[in-house]
Amino acid sequence: MNKSFLLLMILLISSGLCAQEEVKADPAGHWLDGVTIPPKPSFPTPQYDLQVSLSDGNPVPATLSEDVGIVFTVNSEIFGENPPSTFDGSPLPSAEWAGKTSVKWYFEDITKNKSTPASSEYALQPNQMLIKPKDPTFQGAVSVFLSRPLRYEEYPGKFRRIFATAAKSSLTKITDITPPCPGMEITLEGAKEGRLWSAEEPPDKFPLPKTVDMFFSGSIFSEKEPETVKTISGLQLGEKMIIPEAEIVVNIKMENLITLKPVVSDNQQINEKTLKCGLCSLDSGEPSIVLENLPEKFPAEKVLAIKKPAFFVEVADVSGNKSSLYVAIRVTPPAK
Repeated sequence: MNKSFLLLMILLISSGLCAQEEVKADPAGHWLDGVTIPPKPSFPTPQYDLQVSLSDGNPVPATLSEDVGIVFTVNSEIFGENPPSTFDGSPLPSAEWAGKTSVKWYFEDITKNKSTPASSEYALQPNQMLIKPKDPTFQGAVSVFLSRPLRYEEYPGKFRRIFATAAKSSLTKITDITPPCPGMEITLEGAKEGRLWSAEEPPDKFPLPKTVDMFFSGSIFSEKEPETVKTISGLQLGEKMIIPEAEIVVNIKMENLITLKPVVSDNQQINEKTLKCGLCSLDSGEPSIVLENLPEKFPAEKVLAIKKPAFFVEVADVSGNKSSLYVAIRVTPPAK
């Protein structure tokens, strides 16, 4: 049987079955008939207040820094010896704690709708946690949820186990301390090309400075191994990333037309207005920009006019962290 015809028959049969079984909406607005949702839980759910502070008792700061760990403390009567004897006006006869308080800490990135559970390898008090935000955000929160089991005598001789809870979020923002990771893409007329890009390594490093691994591949770096990705480890991320010529040199020929494009990434957001790339001189030991408004394709003669030429990329993020990358150029004169 033709597969298309078989699929059509299955669809028709399915449609007929669906048409025979009409789903009626519940007058109360629920999805299923006969399902009701009570306005409050069937059993007592005691709620406690709590306070979140730094370990020294100070309130949660309005601003934290990415990758910097801070110890927070939560205080609440839920940790006390005596459980509640009433809830919402109703008694809880013979109430007693049935276990210890469970404490769950989270960092919330509200802008990304992302919640990250917090855990610590350090020995801390049960009501403490080392929070280390990994990403910057303009709108975040430190949240804690407490839950403790208790039991009470529902009927003479019959006990029911329930949970007392407490929860709170303290709003804060996380500042960005990581400069953008720079790189560049270079294309020569004649299908030769090369690409450099960087990545933070180790991730979430503190204290500063941040470091990156620089990756590069392409025939303009190595004609023998154009597909091999090579790595330079432990470069300091910042405003003077001058790659030693012993590590990377861009090889071009006089007759080449050159296309240069920046390749940058950031853990928050690039400030596009700060992005520059072009030609500079490394003659004095300090980078000196020569040309930054280059056409899409420019001749190698522009490079020859510069003493100790290099390609560069400069960029900053919206928080003002800056980075710049400089890679030396070697020009081969035309064959005679």
